[in-house]
Amino acid sequence: MALTSRDETDLILPLLRGIDENPAFSTFLGRLKRRLGVDFAALHLRSGEATSARYRTCDAPGNVTPALTRGDRASPITALFERDRPHLEALRPGRVYSLAELVEHDPVARVERRRAMAALGLQDERVVRLALRSRDAGGGQAREEPAAWLAIARKTQRCSASEGALLSNLAPYLAEALDLRTELSRDRADARIARQALWRSRRGWMMFDREARLVDIDPATAQYWEEHLGARPRLGERLLNLPLATERNLAALAQAMPSDRTQSHALLLSEDPHIEALLVPRGFANDFGEAAEPAQETAGLAVDETRGALLALLPLPAPPSPQAASRLCEVHGLPLREAQLALALAEGASIAEGAQALGLSLETARNYSKRIYARLGVSGQTQLVKRIHEGTALMR
Repeated sequence: MALTSRDETDLILPLLRGIDENPAFSTFLGRLKRRLGVDFAALHLRSGEATSARYRTCDAPGNVTPALTRGDRASPITALFERDRPHLEALRPGRVYSLAELVEHDPVARVERRRAMAALGLQDERVVRLALRSRDAGGGQAREEPAAWLAIARKTQRCSASEGALLSNLAPYLAEALDLRTELSRDRADARIARQALWRSRRGWMMFDREARLVDIDPATAQYWEEHLGARPRLGERLLNLPLATERNLAALAQAMPSDRTQSHALLLSEDPHIEALLVPRGFANDFGEAAEPAQETAGLAVDETRGALLALLPLPAPPSPQAASRLCEVHGLPLREAQLALALAEGASIAEGAQALGLSLETARNYSKRIYARLGVSGQTQLVKRIHEGTALMR
């Protein structure tokens, strides 16, 4: 059964929507059921290696009836997947199978499987293993080999050759959609980690195009800008409330820097409150001399320009975390009161000011400071400030 132009609309386009559906690809599976007139359609997914894998099944709508759900039972095709896992792992990608083929040589296994099919109310099924791309697991681990199988099943009649042909024709499209889904999931996870790391490091970012218009901004920076400069930054516009000279400097750098990817520039955006930005061109060479994001030409435009030409990294002043003192205790073995004094000294307070703030006598604070310096391996307040600011205590 070849793919028709209608199939391209009804079956292939839903694969794009299926990337973000929950359960995954439910629209595609539901339409596949209707297209073939079968009773069940499902997608079986495996992450990790077969020896220690995690499996899950995405059923088409209607595969699991309310009665089955209340009984906490899987749909028949899901139960068949669970039973046939050893056979599934042996399938060659791209070929459509009736799993009964794999037990025809064994009379006992053949009879046992027919009984299992009958118990599940199934007459016949077809399954195709999808050819997925392997991916680097990271951390020096072996490459991951994910796997997926698409299957249909009927209750009362045999599956036809044309139905198997349609599964074979659809398999490359579904495999590509699954690979894209995996890549998007990893990219989103990386982005969440990066946002969390910047936020906890008390950093934010903005991105500008070549006209110094705002392309993107992280929420913490937008909120900070609104609270301290009185205007929330708006995408597609230039920053408000900048001094005229600063606005001109930013515009000039946005024009010049994307063509010179070898250096960054610092710019004072606001004197009161004091806000500095480190301006970095997209594709800025990293500390190892490698281009982080080499520009490529796409439809006559550099890739950088389709997203933004200039990245601005901003320190976002914030009070120390409520856990700052406990972090010093954990890392350096300080008692709590000594850790609290160390934080006060790191914020620029004198020993006398720290003692007053914590309700300590001056003599006690001096004794504490000597033990603090010894514990942190520093010889004075200047080194103490450096050590604490380089550590985790002041992170959010």
